[in-house]
Amino acid sequence: MGNPNVNFSQYFKGNSYLKILGSVGEVSLANVTFEPKCRNNWHVHKAKKK
Repeated sequence: MGNPNVNFSQYFKGNSYLKILGSVGEVSLANVTFEPKCRNNWHVHKAKKK
């Protein structure tokens, strides 16, 4: 499941866990596990005003 995701906690409402799976050069691969009802605020699409 990984360790508590404290470095990115500002992007989540609830608890998440981060497990680094590996990296090659500047590319990293990780698995994020979310507890029930955890919400991700990482990526937002804002509507354009007309």
